[in-house]
Amino acid sequence: MTKDTIKLIDGNFSPSSAQSILIELINHKINFHGSEKFSKELRFGKENENSESRINELIEDKNKLIRWLNSLDNTTSIKINCLIEIQISE
Repeated sequence: MTKDTIKLIDGNFSPSSAQSILIELINHKINFHGSEKFSKELRFGKENENSESRINELIEDKNKLIRWLNSLDNTTSIKINCLIEIQISE
């Protein structure tokens, strides 16, 4: 197998449910990059600029998402379709 797709999220959600699901995913990625950054700083004694940059992007995206979802009426239905494509990198 050189390529595969995984359906991670597929459904309709209220804004509050969508926020819970999506913020949890974003927070997990922020924590992952924080751990990577800390680990590389300990092992190599220098900052991991890639992880720091990605953390800042994720925090900005999370805040933008929260503002948008909070602006919606909770009776609004939000469709989330999240596919993860995995392939061997060349």
